[in-house]
Amino acid sequence: MTPTTRTFHTLLFAVLLGGGALPTHAQVPLDRGVVGTELGLRGLDGFKRVLLVGAHPDDEDTALLTALARGQGAETAYLSLTRGDGGQNLIGPQLGEGLGAIRTGELVAARELDGGLQFFTRAIDFGYSKTADETIEKWEEDAVLRDIVLVIRRFRPHVIVSIWQGNASDGHGHHQASGILTRRAFELAADPDRFPELAESAGVTAWATPKLYLLNRRSEEAHTVVETGNYDPVLGRSHLQIAMDSRSRHRSQDMGAEQPFGSRSSRLLFEAMHTREGERVHGDDATTQPIADDARREFFGAVDTTLAAPAAGLPREDEIREALARYRGHLLDTRRYFGAGQEENAVRSLASARMPLETAISFVAEAASRQVPGARVTGARAYLNDLLRRAAAVEETLLDMTGVITRVRVADDLIVPGESVEVTVEVWNGGRFAIADFATSLRVPEGWEVEARAPEVETRAPAEGLGGSSRGGGPAVPPGAVVQRAYTVTPPVDAPLSRLYYREEAGTDALYRWPDDAPSLWGRPTSPPPISAEVSVRFLEEVTPAWAGRAATPLRTPALSRVVAGEFVGVDKAVGEFTRPVLVVPAVSVAAEPGALVWPAGPDGVPPEAKEVTVRLDAWAESGVTGTLRLEAGAGWRVAPTEVAFDFDSPGRQRVVTFSVTPTAPAPGRHTFRAVATVERGAAGGAAAPRRYTEGFDLLDFPHIERIAFFEPAEIGVSVVPVRADDVRVGYIFGSGDDGLLALRQMGVEAREVTAGELRGDTLDDLDVLVLGIRVYETRPEIAQLNDRILAFAERGGTVISQYNKYEYPDGGYAPWAVSMSVDGERGAPRATDERSPVEFIHPDSPLIHGPNTLTLEDFEGWVQERGLYFLAEWDDAFVPQLRFRDPGEAWTEGSLVVAPYGEGLYIYTGLSLFRQLPAGVPGAYRLFANLVSLDRTAWDAWRENTR
Repeated sequence: MTPTTRTFHTLLFAVLLGGGALPTHAQVPLDRGVVGTELGLRGLDGFKRVLLVGAHPDDEDTALLTALARGQGAETAYLSLTRGDGGQNLIGPQLGEGLGAIRTGELVAARELDGGLQFFTRAIDFGYSKTADETIEKWEEDAVLRDIVLVIRRFRPHVIVSIWQGNASDGHGHHQASGILTRRAFELAADPDRFPELAESAGVTAWATPKLYLLNRRSEEAHTVVETGNYDPVLGRSHLQIAMDSRSRHRSQDMGAEQPFGSRSSRLLFEAMHTREGERVHGDDATTQPIADDARREFFGAVDTTLAAPAAGLPREDEIREALARYRGHLLDTRRYFGAGQEENAVRSLASARMPLETAISFVAEAASRQVPGARVTGARAYLNDLLRRAAAVEETLLDMTGVITRVRVADDLIVPGESVEVTVEVWNGGRFAIADFATSLRVPEGWEVEARAPEVETRAPAEGLGGSSRGGGPAVPPGAVVQRAYTVTPPVDAPLSRLYYREEAGTDALYRWPDDAPSLWGRPTSPPPISAEVSVRFLEEVTPAWAGRAATPLRTPALSRVVAGEFVGVDKAVGEFTRPVLVVPAVSVAAEPGALVWPAGPDGVPPEAKEVTVRLDAWAESGVTGTLRLEAGAGWRVAPTEVAFDFDSPGRQRVVTFSVTPTAPAPGRHTFRAVATVERGAAGGAAAPRRYTEGFDLLDFPHIERIAFFEPAEIGVSVVPVRADDVRVGYIFGSGDDGLLALRQMGVEAREVTAGELRGDTLDDLDVLVLGIRVYETRPEIAQLNDRILAFAERGGTVISQYNKYEYPDGGYAPWAVSMSVDGERGAPRATDERSPVEFIHPDSPLIHGPNTLTLEDFEGWVQERGLYFLAEWDDAFVPQLRFRDPGEAWTEGSLVVAPYGEGLYIYTGLSLFRQLPAGVPGAYRLFANLVSLDRTAWDAWRENTR
């Protein structure tokens, strides 16, 4: 390797390690073979970077993103201010941060299809917000602005597209805030005096984005129109169809979309441009002025996106431009040859393009070395980073074009600190060109041990002379050969686990906390994989494939490198080969259930009745673990047994321990139980200092996203609540996921699940009450088809309680009387998004308010995220509303809880977010729920008679 080449690779690796996007799992077929190569070639000429900014997962204009990334080869990214934590989950029970982790995975999966990158801020989706002011206040404006500025300065887009316009027409307060903050960040990112600390902490300096657009989804008005429905012969589909495939990855949000034929477009409104006499400028010289009308029509109009544009004013500018001109000439030849099916000539041209690009890099690196650290403008250092990223893309495309396939196989998908795992790096030279030098090096976290295993190199191919040495000293790899290198990797016993980096430290209700010592992670979806490998190869003209029967096309390249993430490769007899990401997990996982407990308290305190707490231990250590398990409950509680010994001799073993907890004299209010496993025998076997394990993890494993280890402390929130329910028998029909059945049982109510089969068979005579879980009519069509049986249950004298549903509920006519969620004919169900919204009892003497628990306004204190959603806007006179709420600046809304007689029974609809309050242990929510299931038709009729 020449000194120039060595300098180039040193710089390239520094860029990659400093936050460049590394693959976290195997590439999808869209980025392989001829299709992948052609898509790669589209992005090798010029600098075109576009950043879309929105509030949530699914806000992005996926069609615009695809048309730019796949169609034009632009580097395109989506910045979602939140991870979608505050929404609902259509595919599982996870809510809050668990749902945010799933939606993070869905965004990454979507970007794999549409070709974009994905970024985030620290903002948490705290639920529906009606105003930008509320959102910006909760998010702490400067914190989120700083994060947006960080992404802009790191990605350095030429065009920013704000998904939202920043006014009331955006609806959701998060949407409005996104539009407002994006506009502000557009200005602030160009000002070196704002957030100057990012230069030292994250290595980014001021960047003046040339153009800012606003997406217009509400009318035909547009300054710029980008066609997204064009058929792409390389992809075999239109960009819109790819985009809809991408959008369908948002499965937790019920976003499956069709892939229509025909023309479509995205409409954009020009907002601002950083300009100086029509030229792009940086830093202190930037001003914001209108752009000329003739430049508005072109998306990149008035923006110089050529490779040589940033060379203006640098030393050796002419030489840089001349080198890049030669690079572009070779690149044009490459595309022409590749399009004509002349693979060998295309490879030779792209390899030739690599050399003048390296020359330009060396000149720019020289200029960058002369810049004063902390300079107020990005200058040569930023230009150098751009060229290094372009060189890495050239290498990736060249390796794809030559058929070099790499894989890093890790023998286990779950690695325990202190235990060794085998890693094999494989390179298959599947093309026509012989590899002269093959080299690998593993990348693992600091402190991990790596030992090369013998034999160092193994080759497999149907040709002679495999594994010989080339003049460079490395092994030669003829076409068709597979070369392997094997390693043993051992993480230290205190190796960090595969946590979501943004959850490692506690944040607030509205902001995650990023680790101070890992700025390269800031804004990324997740941490990079723990094991990856850098694979380097070289093609030389002296090496010819024996099987070809003729000399190969002359070819000489510098070393070409690729970084490949390690993954576990397995085979399922039913579905075939599969891959999983490698995760670092603890020797023992500890999980306590249920997540929340309620102890009903009477006038004389808490009855000394025991409840059971279940602790699940999962062992993952190959060498086994031995220790003891305790449940720590604190004063006022007695736990039996006090301690349980465990001994696991192999991984994959599980033990469930049941502790009996009896109240002695607990204080009213909130308590915390904590499960603690003390391991005497270390993960690597043998004697070791005892280690305490107080958390467990769930594997969020869905077919459409990469598997995630989601860690939670082994804790149970306990509420001592004065609550009681009447002697009723309750059936529960689950919807999209909530804890209502568990909450009823904790209050001492006799409750069981009701299946569709039972409902169909009309065998509910043993029940007094039927509770429908949230969104049941949307998520369980088999239940919706049996709605007549649900109404018949009420008609015979039972009580039906329907928890919140979306528009399917009024549209389907599932209520016994007419209801609507539309206001003046427009969809927009009322809701109370402020969890502190004032509340009033519409009928203070109602039996729902007075029995068996007398509700007061104190029962609505301590609620989380919201009061409720999808309230009724209109209802038949048969319904009697019970509560009214008022969000700040709004009128009272009364459709959160309504009751109507039906036949001999009662029918109740409530949009109150009990599904959030009950798991959080909110005392008033339990008391209200107990009153709902205890409401009696006789008492209701007597009250109604007295109020007439």
